Amino acid sequence: MSWKEYGDLAYYAASFVTVLFAIMYFLFAPWWKTVGGRNIMSVMGSVALVFGYFAWAIWNGKVPVGYHPIRAMLFTFVTLSIGWRVSILVRYHILRSLRKTPKEGSDELEDAR
Repeated sequence: MSWKEYGDLAYYAASFVTVLFAIMYFLFAPWWKTVGGRNIMSVMGSVALVFGYFAWAIWNGKVPVGYHPIRAMLFTFVTLSIGWRVSILVRYHILRSLRKTPKEGSDELEDAR
């Protein structure tokens, strides 16, 4: 097996588990109830779209019609959803930790470490 073939298989596997997670999270988790849940759905959904689209393009072996506009939109979705995640990190972790006294409790987005 060549590195190209292995890389294609690895990409299909990554695409599969990413799309599987996004579908399962959408169907079985109450993601809409919290900011964290909505963001996980946003990030994983947009990443699943990217992986799924490029897996389809690799499988077809050619550049699909409308490739460049679709690629631009997919990466825009990923940028916006991960940008939202950065905003959540800054607001709920960084800024709050700078203002929080040691006796205050944690919030829903608090890391469980």
